[in-house]
Amino acid sequence: MNNVSPSSVRISFDRPRSWEGNPLGHPATNVTLSADDTRPGVLKIRVASFWFNDPKPVPTEGRTDLNMKDYDEASRFFMIAETIELFFSNADHQYLQVAVNP
Repeated sequence: MNNVSPSSVRISFDRPRSWEGNPLGHPATNVTLSADDTRPGVLKIRVASFWFNDPKPVPTEGRTDLNMKDYDEASRFFMIAETIELFFSNADHQYLQVAVNP
């Protein structure tokens, strides 16, 4: 088995479409995952994304539904602007959700 140095482990991907599958009207978000070569077991996450500077949606009294189409892609879950969500899962169907904000 070959030894792999932690610093050589790197995954990078772009998200060129919206959550609905439509092409974006702005540069794609890029996420890079890499091992930290100075701290074993540490995963570094780098997110490069377009800055929208969107305001929070105005709350509506008595509203209980949070239809994603009512909010822009960046603010759809947390009611704040500029959220990128990452989901990590394992073979036991457990997952970790990471929300990244500026």
